[in-house]
Amino acid sequence: MGSKTRIFFALLCLVAFVACSDDKPADKAAAPGPRKVTLQLNWKPEPEFGPFYAAQESGAFAARGLEVELRPGGSGAPTTELLGSKNVQFAIVSADEVIRARAVGNKLLGIFAVYQKDPMSLITHRARGLKSLAEVLKAPGTLALERGAPYASWFEKTVGFGPAQVVPSPYGDLSFLRNDPNYAMQGFATSEPVAARKLGLDVDVFLVADAGYNAYQTVLAIHEDLLTQEPQLVKDMLEAVTAGWRAYQSDPKATNVVMGKLNPTMDAATFAAVAVAQLPHVESDATRDRGPGTMELARWQKLVTQMNEAGLIKEPVDPAACFRDPVALLAAK
Repeated sequence: MGSKTRIFFALLCLVAFVACSDDKPADKAAAPGPRKVTLQLNWKPEPEFGPFYAAQESGAFAARGLEVELRPGGSGAPTTELLGSKNVQFAIVSADEVIRARAVGNKLLGIFAVYQKDPMSLITHRARGLKSLAEVLKAPGTLALERGAPYASWFEKTVGFGPAQVVPSPYGDLSFLRNDPNYAMQGFATSEPVAARKLGLDVDVFLVADAGYNAYQTVLAIHEDLLTQEPQLVKDMLEAVTAGWRAYQSDPKATNVVMGKLNPTMDAATFAAVAVAQLPHVESDATRDRGPGTMELARWQKLVTQMNEAGLIKEPVDPAACFRDPVALLAAK
């Protein structure tokens, strides 16, 4: 091979090498990684969060280009503050927390309600013979609840508390209920009563919803700016959560195993029992007619009125500004 031929061949190799090198960054730019977002829960992994863990385990998040960190919470988890400061994109709150936040300028927006019927309740020994939530509030003994919680403030204002000693909520600790025959405690009808009966306790459960206060619970929420700035992200999240809701309702077993590893304080049998117990709170005529997670303006209007009556909000709040119905968001182009 002559010198000119060798030089020409070398130049061809160099051009090919540069071309191949230039192709690699272009390929990377054309295939971006998944969008990383955080969903802050307000409690430990339990069946109420089944739709979110099912969305993760079934691949519904990944199919929409989402890599979601499901961050467990606990009592006092500052979900509204995290959303207000935009430190997380998504968080779990209650409807009344959304209203309280908006009353002080924190523009939260509910976009999916797992619990259509509020499972908050007062639980007490059946042997006491109490027949209603109002009787529980008026009875002597010990009443353990979160006194500043909106539901408690509303009942204190409208029904009043009796001579009972009011103490802080034990947040699922059943030892006081177990040892005190005149003890009543707040808890979700979907979990604490299941655990109490497993311990052999004969309990009555009085739902706050049946007594007139029915807030949406386990509400997926965002800061309203996220919907304005990244509507496709919100829609992708809603599609995945809706798929997760359906998957968990269809068969919760696999998702319960995943959550059980993250929350070993709840055994497999209790996970299964709670998943069944929450069905009347998750499914409703509205979800059957419209779809999972749906919310209605009339419910938000009533809740704003009740919180005004209890003196829980000092500034006017527009109920329509508190939420977007997920069914309508998913249908929007």
